[in-house]
Parts: sequence; structure tokens; C-alpha cells
Amino acid sequence: MTSAPQALSTLADERAVERVLADFAAALDERDWDSFAALFEPEVEVENPYFFGPGPQRHAARAYADAARTVLGGLDATQHLIANPRVDVAGEEARARASMTARHFLANDRGAPSFDMGGAYDMRLRRGADHAWRIARLALKVRWREGNWHVFEAAARVSAPAGERL
Repeated sequence: MTSAPQALSTLADERAVERVLADFAAALDERDWDSFAALFEPEVEVENPYFFGPGPQRHAARAYADAARTVLGGLDATQHLIANPRVDVAGEEARARASMTARHFLANDRGAPSFDMGGAYDMRLRRGADHAWRIARLALKVRWREGNWHVFEAAARVSAPAGERL
């Protein structure tokens, strides 16, 4: 049987991991790329076939945040919703699975102004020496999508660094 202090500690860890999920979505929608990068371990494994191709790939946290800025920074607005989190904590590691919906908006000359997708995130997190939970692995499983994919192409033209614009 779990003692009351152990149960409270587990609940606190689960809540801290859920906060990372909320901060992840908020940083994307608020375009806070420094806060976004700080949510990850220095190197993160990312599985996102829509933006990085098939299979997991390793990225420095800052490089991943810069890639997110390139993809999303030129959009007029985004809304990332994360729901139904299921968190399992085992010592200094945790797994968080949650449903997600992401809405992306950009007025453009190639069709509808939005692209939406839904699916799930599957994250592995580690507790650092500072006791903060950081994402070590992030997998996006897209289950549905609709809208105008061209909003991302148009956004990339806007957000690419000077001299590298598409």
C-alpha cells in the first residue's frame, strides 16, 4: 500500500508533468521560442513525420525551437489544445500521453486560411538536477487533418531568416 507522503509526491510529479504539456502548447501559441526550448532536454528525440520526415530524429533543443519558429512563426495564429493527459511517473522518468488538436491560421492567396489536425502526443520526460521535468522524446501521431496545407508554405516564406526566404 502506498503511504500518504508517497501518494502526494506522485500526484505532485504528475501535476508537474501536466504543467509541461500546458507550457508546451502555450509557448507555441504565444511564440515564446525561448520558453519552448527550455521545456526540452539539451538534446531531444522528435518523431513528427509531417515536418521532419519518417522516423525519430535527434535535435538540439534550440534547433528544434528554431524549426518550430520557422514552421509556425509566420502564421497569423495557432491554437494547440492538449487534453486527457495520462501521466505515469517512475522515479526520475515519466511518460505523458495526451490527445491534441492544433489549429493553424494564415490569410493567403492559395485557398482556405486554416489547416487543422488532431491526434496524440506521446512524450518521455526526465527530471533534471534542478527538479524540473523536461521533454526527452516527443512523438506526434496525427489521426486526422483537414484544411489548406499551403498555409505552412506561405508561413515559411514569412518566417524564414533574411537571405533564406523561400
